[in-house]
Amino acid sequence: TWCYLDPIDAAAAAAASVKPNVYFGMMVLLHSLNQFSATVTAAAVAVAEARKAHSCEMDYRNTMHIALVGKGESILRLSSNASILYKEMKGRHSSKKSFEEESFSSESEGEGFMSNGANFLSTLKTASAAAIAAEATILQSAGFSAISFVRPAGKVLPQRFGFVWMLPSRSFELFDQRKRALWQVEPPVANLLDLAKLRGLSSLYCPSRTRQWHLFVVTEKTGVRTAALRRVFLRGVVRKLDMHFSNTSPSSGRDPLSICSSVIASIQPHLTSALEEIQRAQFDDQSRARSADWAHIYLSVLPAHLPAAGREVGHAEMAGALRTATAEVMQRCSSLLRNNAVSCWEMRLRAVDGTAWRICVSLPSGFESDLEHIDIYREALSPAGQAIYSPQPAVGARPGPLAGQLLASVYEPLETLQRKRLSARRLRTTYCYDFPAVFETALRDIWSRNVMSQIPIDFKLLETEELVLDEKALQNGESIWNV
Repeated sequence: TWCYLDPIDAAAAAAASVKPNVYFGMMVLLHSLNQFSATVTAAAVAVAEARKAHSCEMDYRNTMHIALVGKGESILRLSSNASILYKEMKGRHSSKKSFEEESFSSESEGEGFMSNGANFLSTLKTASAAAIAAEATILQSAGFSAISFVRPAGKVLPQRFGFVWMLPSRSFELFDQRKRALWQVEPPVANLLDLAKLRGLSSLYCPSRTRQWHLFVVTEKTGVRTAALRRVFLRGVVRKLDMHFSNTSPSSGRDPLSICSSVIASIQPHLTSALEEIQRAQFDDQSRARSADWAHIYLSVLPAHLPAAGREVGHAEMAGALRTATAEVMQRCSSLLRNNAVSCWEMRLRAVDGTAWRICVSLPSGFESDLEHIDIYREALSPAGQAIYSPQPAVGARPGPLAGQLLASVYEPLETLQRKRLSARRLRTTYCYDFPAVFETALRDIWSRNVMSQIPIDFKLLETEELVLDEKALQNGESIWNV
């Protein structure tokens, strides 16, 4: 058993100087489901002791992970109460869709490994649902809202499925992976990867070679005559940063702004690795992420190296340092970002004071190379107590488009302008509104090769204006150009 903090909620609470919520988790090895009743009783006692030790309620979002290590039919043995519920569920699902038809839990289920017949997994899900329903009252009173199961199967991935507490029905229901795509990883890891934003997108999971990166593929089609676009969301956890200098604590005497630059520079190898993974999937005939039209990269950095804003350095100064360092990395990786159709790149960075920063890079055309498309946010709590993007603009910058939005808000479909841009890219041409970014990038590359001094990253090389023909003025004999 263990107690843990939700990373996003804890960072937002630290920014507001509020005590964060503590959650309870446990891992159990079961040879058969008839041991589940005794496990739930022991779990309720453990939660009660943890509530006293931490002086908190722990009345929701507790998690139980169950590894089924038995073999064959022995796994399906149930308690007397669960057996009665199992017969009722079996009869109810026989006239409808079975659990196997409703949801697949991982790619390994397609490998043909089904002991005692092809319907074994469906039977196991029904038996697990019956075991949970028999103990639902105790589980809910102990604050458990997620029960996940895992068992060995196939050659690559294990079989995973899970149940979540649904408040409208006041019961545990099978988690629909096709709609929410969260059960390839455990709930704490899903929180780190911000997978709540993928709810309802009907995403398909695509594993990476090293298992460090998690790819989710969404096929989006807005109308009958519109082309289907393939969106890829790559997400990963960065557990270690190779800093240029080892000691980044406030007492080390290092400049806080140089620490910010060093942290961003140390993320570049991880970004390159993620881009190479997308590039490999682009040309893999067996990958679901093949021929992606649009890509989003999210990196959750676990080491807390950023200085404490407000004490060691000002918020605007720190945002400016993060923005400038991110632009330098963006320029060095511009070719990879553009070739892999990366339109959004987001990073979550932790500070030494427990808060967290978000850096969002927007690359709609792939040719952006200035600071205007880099927005800095800080995780904070709204007046309603929900975690939001709190804008932290640098000096002279404006708040980004995500200012005030919930951190858990679901990704929206692509806007019309972006769909037109992607359609032009499919035809191997450039969308008309992307030419200014193309010219500025080319001009910056030429000047960087021929000018002895380095061009400042915040220096705007090209200014453009759009002239629109004013037809009404033409009829009145006035100036026909309206800027």
